[in-house]
Amino acid sequence: MRMRVCLWRFGYMVSRISVLRIEPDFGQDCVCLVDQPSSDAQLPCSPSEALASQPKIQSVSLRTVVLTLPGGGFAYGGAPDRRYNLSFIVQNSVEIGKPIIAASIAYRLGPFGFLNGDAVSDAGAINLGLKDQRLALHWINENIAAFGGDKEKVTIWGESAGAASVGLHLTAFNGRDDKLFRAAIMESGGPIFFGEQQNSSDYQPMYDSVVQQAGCGNVSDSLGCLREVPFTVLNSVLNATEFNTPGWWPALDGDFVARYGSEQLNEGAFVHVPIISGANSDEGTAFSPRGVDTEEELIAILNGEFWVFLAWNESCGREHWLINVTNRHLVSF
Repeated sequence: MRMRVCLWRFGYMVSRISVLRIEPDFGQDCVCLVDQPSSDAQLPCSPSEALASQPKIQSVSLRTVVLTLPGGGFAYGGAPDRRYNLSFIVQNSVEIGKPIIAASIAYRLGPFGFLNGDAVSDAGAINLGLKDQRLALHWINENIAAFGGDKEKVTIWGESAGAASVGLHLTAFNGRDDKLFRAAIMESGGPIFFGEQQNSSDYQPMYDSVVQQAGCGNVSDSLGCLREVPFTVLNSVLNATEFNTPGWWPALDGDFVARYGSEQLNEGAFVHVPIISGANSDEGTAFSPRGVDTEEELIAILNGEFWVFLAWNESCGREHWLINVTNRHLVSF
């Protein structure tokens, strides 16, 4: 069964949806969201036909939904990343006769999503990247039926930092169940965070340095000052070597990340849904140097000349990092 989802909005009222229709057995998949400022505008789908129809959502068999949370160390990666392309997964679901609706989301990364420090904590602005994800889950819950998805059958799925994100949603708000998903898949990550989970005071020295370099060192409201710094200036500061290494991570905030995941799991304070949890075979190769072809090169690596690739591959389309574990030296290219 094919279907189309067409949304028409007439006039300039962008907050109002005039028509919503899901129609089965349509010749070509169609997703239309059209603002029509005048009757002369040309539409790719027929509004007159739509206006004569009533919504037919009930006539469509709603599909299971798979929502991916992209990984990348909470510093890079995203929905366009080829590693998280869902076309193959959807194709296979169709071929085995169990078609799904697949979606992926974007969320703020690095210091833009996980800036931390006492001022950030006081403003309730810690873990914004996780809150972006949570808002997306609510949006899926409220709107996925318009695209043929069943909000009662949502599985969240992530790899690496994406898996850690999934785990953090399982334990979010001390395990509160907001009925946003019914299952979870975690590849190389989980509710027990893979790094040291810190609080705002641990980040304070790094925050102070950002504030100073951004020209906000002598201002009483440092966070307010940072918010007024031009993006190009702030982005340049945050991309300095001492700030662009992975380390702006989800932190304890007594709210979204209420406690250590180990404590919550021990007490049963998590969303009780079926899960799949494991690790990817040979995933470590993504962090290993390439072009090791001789015994001498291998020995040199084992003796400490070891460069860790923090970018997964050249197809990410993002800045790549290398870290020399011995010298703690970072370069970008």
